[in-house]
Amino acid sequence: MQWAKRQTGFTIVELLIVIVVIAILAAITIVAYNGIRQQANDSTVQSDLKNFVKLVELYNVKRGGYPTSTADLQWMDQNVGAIAVGRDSYAILFSNSDGTDRNFQYCYSTVTSGYPFAVVARSSSGRVYSYGGNTNGEYTGSIGGNWQSNCTGLGVQMSSNQTTFLYANGWASWL
Repeated sequence: MQWAKRQTGFTIVELLIVIVVIAILAAITIVAYNGIRQQANDSTVQSDLKNFVKLVELYNVKRGGYPTSTADLQWMDQNVGAIAVGRDSYAILFSNSDGTDRNFQYCYSTVTSGYPFAVVARSSSGRVYSYGGNTNGEYTGSIGGNWQSNCTGLGVQMSSNQTTFLYANGWASWL
């Protein structure tokens, strides 16, 4: 008596079903990961801005005024507390007409009315956040290449060139 040889294994249909299920699970995971990553970038930018505002307030207590120059910000970084930024979490806030890409804008005022300072930056998710002025959190106002309009929109009254960028075609060397 001869026994018939039985072949074992999976059929092509079974293999295709498994491949489709794996592809669907991979797509769901990628979409969820991107959403979580954007939320993490938003949280990083908000945290950086809030910490920067706290450092500026500490600077005011120590020096009797707000930082008004890059040198003041460097002094603040070295003597009050380190300014930390999650560099990969930021996107370009705006580009100047001279081609300089800008982000993390610090506006300060020497005028007594309005807010004394504000900071604004764009997360890599595309959302803009501001602290210290008339908005604390997501900023929905207009942000563009006119830095003075950006500051005025944040409630900081400007009398001249009173803004500093921690990012201008690259992060400040002292960060």
